[in-house]
Amino acid sequence: MRALSVEDNATSQLVLERILSEFADCDIVSTGLEAVAAVEKALVEKTSCQLVCLDIQLPDMDGHAVLQ
Repeated sequence: MRALSVEDNATSQLVLERILSEFADCDIVSTGLEAVAAVEKALVEKTSCQLVCLDIQLPDMDGHAVLQ
């Protein structure tokens, strides 16, 4: 299973990675733009994520905009 964690807080990134790494290969990004790029890359490579943990308050765009 693949997971994508979109979190700008370093401590939260570490916690999520430790929890998720038992169940999935984790990609971690810090911004909404990086999240969109990671999902686009996964779609092109046909390695889509089965789980996305998305922070709502991000520095460049909020989580709602990322979902759109």
